[in-house]
Amino acid sequence: MRMILNYPTLPSPPEMSEDRLAAYLRYRAALLDDASRIVGRAHAEDVVQDAWLRFDQPATAVRQPGGYLFRIVRNLALDRLRRSRWEAQGPEAHAAVDAAVSSLPDPEQHASARDELQRLQAALDALPADQRRAFELHRMEDAGYRSIASQLGVSQGKAHALVQAAQQQLQAAVAPTAARLRRGRLAAGISACLAVVALALAGPGLLSQWRGDVRTGTAERQQIVLDDGSTISLDARSVLAAPAHQPPRQAQLLTGRAYFDIAPDRQHPFHVQADGVDIRVLGTGFSVEKHDGAVEVALEHGAVQVQRGDAQLRLQPGQRVRVSADGPLRAEPIATAAIGAWRYDQLVLEDAPLSEMVAALQPYQRGRIVLRSEALAQQRVTGVFDLRNPEAALQTAVQPFGGQVRPLGPWLVLVED
Repeated sequence: MRMILNYPTLPSPPEMSEDRLAAYLRYRAALLDDASRIVGRAHAEDVVQDAWLRFDQPATAVRQPGGYLFRIVRNLALDRLRRSRWEAQGPEAHAAVDAAVSSLPDPEQHASARDELQRLQAALDALPADQRRAFELHRMEDAGYRSIASQLGVSQGKAHALVQAAQQQLQAAVAPTAARLRRGRLAAGISACLAVVALALAGPGLLSQWRGDVRTGTAERQQIVLDDGSTISLDARSVLAAPAHQPPRQAQLLTGRAYFDIAPDRQHPFHVQADGVDIRVLGTGFSVEKHDGAVEVALEHGAVQVQRGDAQLRLQPGQRVRVSADGPLRAEPIATAAIGAWRYDQLVLEDAPLSEMVAALQPYQRGRIVLRSEALAQQRVTGVFDLRNPEAALQTAVQPFGGQVRPLGPWLVLVED
């Protein structure tokens, strides 16, 4: 069947300086109509939302946003149409194609893949019995650390340490693969993919945490319990390098925010690193946030010393400091109830700019939140908001200022006058 596409007449193309979001909103209705002619109205919204995600890439220079957007939408719509036709052919046709494809890899790829798998299997066999069992429970049976600790008769912190140690050994086993990839050898890259994918099939989430980092997704939180009873709570969309369970006690926040409740040990102070900032702890509860090139430390109880280069600052409970590349270390007051309140699904703000609220809610919103008004961004907000419903929280905050929250599908929320 031959498909004829009628290309609508576009408004005059905006100049290169036009904001991408403004261009998207300008053409959105026409984009929906165009996609509907190909995939139907029921699927047009998904196509246009996918087009926005691809269009919203700052590294791409676009001289005519309108034409570029329509091209993305049509390509995505046609891809969806082809996929739906393929799926309609049924499992027998798919099996025939799969059988044909499975015979295509050449001997070099097979040999290289087999070598990678053998290396990984040897690394697994070489693991101590408790490490291997902990790894198998966590990665192949999807068991949590509490369940692993119960089955092995150890603490949760010890269970976590066993899993991390196993992953580090396996990572070292595939290190030659990474070196070959950096040298750009295609055949090795293909074999590495085959080997690592084969291992990934053994357990969910292995590749995403291959280095041993602890990660959280949108609206997801995680708590880590160390051997000494210390706990680390990781907020949504955050990454923490695997913490050390034995002296020297330390952890590194790579992105996002975390709350640390550290057991006292004067002989072995706990250290947290984040973007060149070192936080020295003897026993205390505090939060650390890494955002927009700065690190914020807020102390709920106890005492911490914050250091960057030669500059040092000792915080008292109810104080915070925001450390940037060139700013001084200066303590500011903060309500202790606001520190780590996200652990209880709350966002506590006191005379904070609305832009700060948007940044705090973003990890709990699946799509992107765009604050379109500079005047609205500077409005001050005070209150306690529910992180389980970011859009409702935003609406409550902007309503007194005459603002509105306008969702455009699942991937974009506008906050505007």
